[in-house]
Amino acid sequence: MKNYLLFLLLIAVSSTGFAQFGLNAGYLSSTTKLSGDGGSITSDAISGFNIGLTYTLDLNGTLMMRPELHFVSVSDEGESANGLLIPVPVMYALSDAFSLQIGPAFGFSLEESVDDFSNFALSAVVGASYMLTDNVYGQLRYFPQLSNSYTGEGDLKVRNNTFSVSVGYNF
Repeated sequence: MKNYLLFLLLIAVSSTGFAQFGLNAGYLSSTTKLSGDGGSITSDAISGFNIGLTYTLDLNGTLMMRPELHFVSVSDEGESANGLLIPVPVMYALSDAFSLQIGPAFGFSLEESVDDFSNFALSAVVGASYMLTDNVYGQLRYFPQLSNSYTGEGDLKVRNNTFSVSVGYNF
């Protein structure tokens, strides 16, 4: 996993093509789904925010890659949880302003470890981005978790699904 992230970073930094650093911040809503033994329960949505750094790399005029590093915080009834989110979407430009996004996202909890639960989550990122000006963009994203957070014995699966709305600025 670390080698994969280092490879993507190396590609981004060593590229001679167009690249832009930026900032991104937004609102997110997350639910947790527990499933096993033929049944499932989905939690109520909890809200939070994300703030982070972006690096947009133009691969060929139509395809771009945007590795990002975000601090994420969610809270519910006075309890909060913090983490790092590293989405690495490939973006396909449908026009000068509108693009679709898809790729992996890597999540790391900054909270104390809990027995039988992983502090790492592999998710997908699926979304769309719209350039509001030459430097400002808005985006909608959905992050379905692919990996199981539960590491204990039994048939239990625990996955988070997150919806995000954000605004970014490219320098």
